[in-house]
Amino acid sequence: MKIIIFSVILSFLCSACAVGSSAKPISDQRGSGVNREGHAEGLSFHVEKLVTVLDRGSAVAISQIYDGENGDITGLGDRLRDRIETALVNMGFLVVPRRDLIVFMDERELGSAKRPEIKDLEAGAVISGRYYLPPGDKGSAEVHLRTLSLEENRVRGAVSFSEALPADWHKLVSSIKGNIYHKGIEQVSPSGGGPSLSASLDRNPACYPAGASVRIRLKTERGVHIYILNLAADNTVTLIYPNRIIKDSPMPVEDFEFPPAAFSKRLGLAVYPLKQDETSHEAFKIVASRKPVDFGFLPIPENEIYAGAKGERLEKVLDILKKTSNWSEATLGYYVGPNCSK
Repeated sequence: MKIIIFSVILSFLCSACAVGSSAKPISDQRGSGVNREGHAEGLSFHVEKLVTVLDRGSAVAISQIYDGENGDITGLGDRLRDRIETALVNMGFLVVPRRDLIVFMDERELGSAKRPEIKDLEAGAVISGRYYLPPGDKGSAEVHLRTLSLEENRVRGAVSFSEALPADWHKLVSSIKGNIYHKGIEQVSPSGGGPSLSASLDRNPACYPAGASVRIRLKTERGVHIYILNLAADNTVTLIYPNRIIKDSPMPVEDFEFPPAAFSKRLGLAVYPLKQDETSHEAFKIVASRKPVDFGFLPIPENEIYAGAKGERLEKVLDILKKTSNWSEATLGYYVGPNCSK
């Protein structure tokens, strides 16, 4: 017996069929070497161990602290980053202004031909890191930090420890600022010539139980072309809008909701987890362009059980966007599964 489990459904309600794109769940497999006593010692204690090899008063940059399971740069990572910055300042270090340091997340990037000039960073070292969420609603996150020496082009220090999650952690991890693995598609519109665009989901935090309906609200400019993509955790992409029922055409209004109320008897959007007993994470990507964009190569999940492996790779979407000008984007991350209330 073949079982296909899917996470996003775009259903045409005149039929009994449903479709979706798969996503990887938040795994309960965690990294090794975690100091279970670290939580009692506090984050500042571990930061001090991390920078022992650095001279006090030297300049340090702090990169994004991201979700190690799916690569998301979230509000939780920002909070950890703020606390690391405070600890460094209190120790007498000079923390350089924040900027995009995603290329320094991995020491292999430091050795690549595409790396930025070290002098542009005005820092001798970069602190980067990731965290892993617990499998349930409560517990501690595993945090892994490291110090990367820009002059020596190698890792100079590393620490791993447990950090208690704040009460509002679900809200923080639902606030997604980007994704290190989706770096290309997460980029903002080139040259600032894209139309205005803002978007939101009908839940805050964006955490849905299995089978819950989803509504996407957006505000843009009249006459632009809107495209709604689903980004699966396995780096595949499907097209949600436009579709067979609603074709690609210039927007006649500034405020738009998907699925539109006028099509409520024909069109619906619902989400399901990859596995019934686990919580999955995916995202919707909204692209607003002044000219039509050819996403015709993307599959549309319509009236069939849809396996994520059928989706196109993110790289192909990025190639299209690189050749397109005057577009804007918004990314809406969400969780779906038993950890989300009805």
